[in-house]
Formats: sequence, structure tokens, C-alpha cells
Amino acid sequence: MNFHNRRYAIIASGDVGLINFSHVLETSENTLRYSVDGTKTFVKYDCMCNCGTMENCTCCPECIDQCPSHSGLLTIEEMHAILATPEWTSEEEEYGP
Repeated sequence: MNFHNRRYAIIASGDVGLINFSHVLETSENTLRYSVDGTKTFVKYDCMCNCGTMENCTCCPECIDQCPSHSGLLTIEEMHAILATPEWTSEEEEYGP
């Protein structure tokens, strides 16, 4: 499966209430993955504007842009690297793509 157009956004757990789950690929707060300490989570969506860049994505759901903690969009490769860190994966579990 090709995830070239998939975009990820890390947000603070406190911003989850701002997410419109009909505009992202997660279905509810219960389907989100959280950082080990529970302070962060992420949402994803498929880019339909084929912009080719993170900065110029015109189809980013407004609910993501409205999250004060959202600092930018990430690619699947960038997100996999982040999820493999101790901040997101405890010593008891191992993350793999």
C-alpha cells in the first residue's frame, strides 16, 4: 500500500477535543495512539491536493490547523522515526512499520 500522500500531525492530548473525526483517518478519541507519558497523540489524513510539500498542503483538515499544539505535518517516514523513540514506545513494546 502506498502512503505517499498520507500526512501526520502530532498534537497535545488536551487538543483532542478540537479534532473532527470525520475529517481524519482515526474514528474517535479511543482509536488514537498516545505517547508513553500520555501528553501527545497524532492524527492522520490522506492529502488529496497532491501538493508534494508539507508547507503548502491546502487540504489539511481545518481541525488540525486549529490545534494550538500542532507544529507541522509529517510524512510516514518521519512519523515512523518518531514512533520508534522512547517517547512513543515503552521498553516493554517494540515499534515496527
